[in-house]
Amino acid sequence: MQPSEMSKERVTYTELKLPYSKKQKNKRHPTPKKREFPWRGVAIILGIICFFLLLAITGLGYMCKGYDPCQEKWFCCGNNCYYFSKEEKTWAESKMSYQDLCSSRTKVYDKQDQEFSADYT
Repeated sequence: MQPSEMSKERVTYTELKLPYSKKQKNKRHPTPKKREFPWRGVAIILGIICFFLLLAITGLGYMCKGYDPCQEKWFCCGNNCYYFSKEEKTWAESKMSYQDLCSSRTKVYDKQDQEFSADYT
C-alpha cells in the first residue's frame, strides 16, 4: 500500500451483542441465587446447645463435689464403705450385727485399707 491509499481507509469499531453472552444474560434474565445450606444458623444453634451442656456439667460437678456414697456413720475408702464398731462382740454376734446392716465383715488385704482402718480403730 502506498501512503496515499492509507489515508483513504477508515477504521470502524463496533461492539458485538450476542444473544447469550454473560453481560447480556445477567441484565435481561437474572439467574436466581443458589439456595445454600444455612451453616450460620446451624452453628449458632450448636453453640447454644454446647453452652447449656457446659452449664449442666458445671452444675452437676458442684452438686457432686464432696459427695459421699456411704451412709451416715460409715466411712469411704476408695470404692468401699466401712463401718467401725467399738462394741465388743463375739464372732456370731458380730455376724448378726452386720447382717442387720445389710453388709458383711471384711478382711484387710492391702496397705491402703490397713492405714485407713488404723485411723478409725
